[in-house]
Amino acid sequence: MSIRNKIRFNTSTNVAGILKGTSRADECIIYSAHWDHFGIGEKENGDSIYNGAVDNGTAMAWAMEIGKAFTKLKRKPLRSVVILFPTAEEQGLLGSNTILRIRSFR
Repeated sequence: MSIRNKIRFNTSTNVAGILKGTSRADECIIYSAHWDHFGIGEKENGDSIYNGAVDNGTAMAWAMEIGKAFTKLKRKPLRSVVILFPTAEEQGLLGSNTILRIRSFR
């Protein structure tokens, strides 16, 4: 038996946003879905669409809507709210294993 193997390294970026809490900002609630299965790529077996809508596309949509809803509240949450989209889930959860750089969204 023989096995041929190719290793290909890619780079990708985790995406995150945070709405800081008012009195317990060091505590947080995290809403998360991986984003890397999103879009159109090279054709495989005649299909080029990444069919991840149920896998994570819908989860990303609801997480973004939850984040937007929190920003519109008259009374901001006590705890910070983090919206997190790690990448490379299909490649061994690589995005989830990296140190995240979180930037505030306004």
